[in-house]
Amino acid sequence: MRRLVLVAALLVLTACENRLDRGFVPTAPSAPTVSLLQVTNFGKYALGMLPGQVTQLNVEATFSDGAKRMVTKESTWLGLNASVVTISPAGVATAIQLGVASYHVTYQGFTMTGNVHVCKTTMC
Repeated sequence: MRRLVLVAALLVLTACENRLDRGFVPTAPSAPTVSLLQVTNFGKYALGMLPGQVTQLNVEATFSDGAKRMVTKESTWLGLNASVVTISPAGVATAIQLGVASYHVTYQGFTMTGNVHVCKTTMC
C-alpha cells in the first residue's frame, strides 16, 4: 500500500511539473476598468445654470463589466473658465456670469470633458 501511495504522489508531482514546464501560470481575473464617465445632473441636455446658482455635479462611472457606480467623491474635477463657472475639486459648480465653461472630471485615469452653460434660463 505504501508503494502505491508513493507511485500516486510521484505521478501527481510529475503532472504538475509538466504543466509548469509548458508555461501554464494560473492568473486571477482582472478587475473591471472604467469605460465611460457621465455627469448625471442634467440627463442628456447641456448643463444649464443660472448666474449665481450653485450645484453639486455628480459623475457615474460605467465599468468594462457593465456595472455602474456613482464616483463623484473619488473623482478629480477641474474647471477651465472660472470667469463663467467655478468648479471646486469636489465638483461643486458656481455660475458666475453668462457664457460657457468647460471642465474635466477624472476617475481612475479616465477623463471626461464637458461644458456648463450659464444662461438666462436653465434650458440653454
